[in-house]
Amino acid sequence: MLDLLLIAGVILLSFIVASFPLYLSVKMLGGRTSLLRAVGVNLVVGIVTSLLYIFFSPIAIVVFLVAVVLYREMFRLRWWKAFLVWFIQIFLSVLLALLLSVLIGMSLLL
Repeated sequence: MLDLLLIAGVILLSFIVASFPLYLSVKMLGGRTSLLRAVGVNLVVGIVTSLLYIFFSPIAIVVFLVAVVLYREMFRLRWWKAFLVWFIQIFLSVLLALLLSVLIGMSLLL
């Protein structure tokens, strides 16, 4: 039972960490959000884009457009701000992944 709770906690923490770039992006552009809302939107976008990618895998632009539309509707942003949120989220996610890999790499050396 404890293992199941630990796995659920790790999954929840992963969603929160993965949603933090989205939260920061929306806040930077003046959108209305909270960290809980960003986690929820990130979960919905992940599920919807995964399902779309399964059925429309050659048409990756459809998946991108759905993500931008969901950001626009959920955070009440203009089109260009929704696109910018998507772009900034990707940039911050890559930056966070690089930072974490450097930190983990440094801790393994010690």
